[in-house]
Formats: sequence, structure tokens, C-alpha cells
Amino acid sequence: MIGLDRSQGSLIELSSPAGGALLSVAVELIAQAQATAESAAWVGSTESCFYPPDVAAAGVDLRGLAVIRVSDARTAPRATARLLASGGFGLVVLDLVSFRTRPFIPMPLLIRLSGLVRTHCASLIVLTEKPEGQPSIGSLVSLRAEVRRSSSPTPEVEIHVIKDKQHRPGAIWRRALTDPIGFSAIGFSEAAGLREPSTVLRAGPAADASGLEVRVRGRGG
Repeated sequence: MIGLDRSQGSLIELSSPAGGALLSVAVELIAQAQATAESAAWVGSTESCFYPPDVAAAGVDLRGLAVIRVSDARTAPRATARLLASGGFGLVVLDLVSFRTRPFIPMPLLIRLSGLVRTHCASLIVLTEKPEGQPSIGSLVSLRAEVRRSSSPTPEVEIHVIKDKQHRPGAIWRRALTDPIGFSAIGFSEAAGLREPSTVLRAGPAADASGLEVRVRGRGG
């Protein structure tokens, strides 16, 4: 399985076709990060989000997860850059799947994101939804893997590494898959009675994300 020891300083793209258990893999990586006292953040859309009870059941401390929800798809990569530049997060997940209009990340911004993860020894995982065999978001991606549901009798998810700048591509990881009811993306506020994460950052449609309010708890704190 992709681990933080393997992904530090890397820009990673995880992709799958619709219904490919992408959220399950991303949530497991967040749980791994928190288990090693790394601060984690999730950047996504105001239109949809993961289902908090299922994420908590998967081992994620929601009170320690920063959730950034932006209304404009163009803002999300810039908000991600600001989080990485703070040096306060060991893992940032950029959920491009949550946007109806899938944002395009221009090359200058990809260069900046790639440089920031190296500078701060962080991991950036970009979630994309696309058919198998489609190109990645850019040449600066260090590791590209496709998440697929296994056809085995036991519910499993397969992670196929199709690009790896540090190791040979072609590795396949298999994980047991449990899809609780409600794991599909829904509005975060629909989880009635559940406390929101301790750090919630919101941004408006401004392209430079100047409206972000950033409150960083600090890595390992």
C-alpha cells in the first residue's frame, strides 16, 4: 500500500472510473498519516464531501482533519498550494472528483505544488475520476496509480501503479474493501449532530484564494 514513507516529497495522482473506491483508499492514507502524528488536510468542493461517520469509522480523527471546501474549482489547487506553503501539513488530499466542473491545473501551478511538497517533505494526493488508461494531470506527477474494484469473490480494491519515478511501475496492491452505507459523497452539513473537524477553511470564488482563513495547528501537534 502507498505509505507516507514512500510518498514524502511527492505529488501523487490516484484515479479511478466512477465507483472505483477512490475515497476508501484516500481515507486509509489519512488514517496512516494521523497514526504517525502528521497533520492532514482535505481540499474539495462545497457541493459534496465524504460522509463523516464512515470516515471516522475508518480510523480518521475528524477533529484533527482540516477540511477546506471551495465553491470555485479553479480555487482548489491554489488553496492547496497555500496549505503546503504553510509547512503545517504532512499530507494534503486534493479531491478534484467532488467538483462538477473538473479543474485544470496549469503547469506553473503544478510546478509550484511539486516544489512545495519537496521543500516541506509533504505528500500531495490528487484524486481524479477518469477511465482507465487516460493520461495523468501532468508530467510532474511522481506516482500515478489507478484504483479498481477487484473481481474476486472477497470484496477488494486493487491499486495499480502505472507510473513511479522512484521505483519500477507495475506494482499492484490489494486491500480488503468495506463500503459502509453512506460512503458516497454527500453534503458535509447533512451529517446531523456530528461535530465538524476542528479546522475548517473556506474560500469564495476569487481565483487567488485571497479569502482563505488559514488556522494551522502544526505538524505533529
